[in-house]
Amino acid sequence: MKSSMLFIIITFIFFISTQSTLLKISSSKSEYCFYKDILEEDTIHLNFIISSEQSEKVEVVFKSSGDGKDLYVEKEAQNGEYKSEILPIGEYSLCFKSLESNEFFISFEFY
Repeated sequence: MKSSMLFIIITFIFFISTQSTLLKISSSKSEYCFYKDILEEDTIHLNFIISSEQSEKVEVVFKSSGDGKDLYVEKEAQNGEYKSEILPIGEYSLCFKSLESNEFFISFEFY
């Protein structure tokens, strides 16, 4: 009984800490950025899916805000996944940049 209760609590904490977001983009050549502070050396996960009626060109960039170093770049992305085991303490940004003017959706998790 105690082990099943512990499993439920750990699962609940995981779902609370995971941020899943859906964006609807309808303006031309826009950039949307999201930021995350890493307070201790940690693992970071990024998953995204881009969908539209037409083939949308979206650039995805994940980088360290401290030194500006690109850790992940995907041009003309449709979906992707990135995982880094240990990141140094600091602020990191995830940016989606539309290269065309079509309406599209981005669904992503950044935890």
